[in-house]
Amino acid sequence: MAINGIGTVDPYRNFKFKVDITGPVPFVSAGFMRCTGLTRTSEVIEYREGGENTTMHKLPGQVKYEPITLERGATEDTDLYNWAKQVDNYDGAGIAGITAFNPNRATMTITVLDGANNELEVYTVQRAWVSEFSAGEMDAKGNDILIERLVVQHEGFKLEGVKNPSNPPA
Repeated sequence: MAINGIGTVDPYRNFKFKVDITGPVPFVSAGFMRCTGLTRTSEVIEYREGGENTTMHKLPGQVKYEPITLERGATEDTDLYNWAKQVDNYDGAGIAGITAFNPNRATMTITVLDGANNELEVYTVQRAWVSEFSAGEMDAKGNDILIERLVVQHEGFKLEGVKNPSNPPA
């Protein structure tokens, strides 16, 4: 597939993306400066078989999803803090309460955009909740922006679609 004229496809840039959060508390449209951790890892189960002494067999095990970290400049919007605060509503009712525990999970959509704001890749993150909120580092000698940091746990993500606006279907 030749897109750039020499037979190769240019890779996506990492600086233009948007994150939409649909959940239990109203969210202001949040522009994030950094989004990391969109990672899945399959555990490897190794085993040896009698009579096959030269090879270690490997099978896929459970899939683990890393937490997603979001960072943005702090503003008067408290939507992310309010979402993080919802986890505190656990009533400590014991084992029976654990099954009813709902840390106000949300669905996140992370969309990679091209220079013209066309969607390139769309990831949907399921059952996300905040495990860590940081108001940022404050330094009287500094000259930086106050950065809020949010660590989000989740139960998996899906790549919903890959689009190619540079080469639309005929």
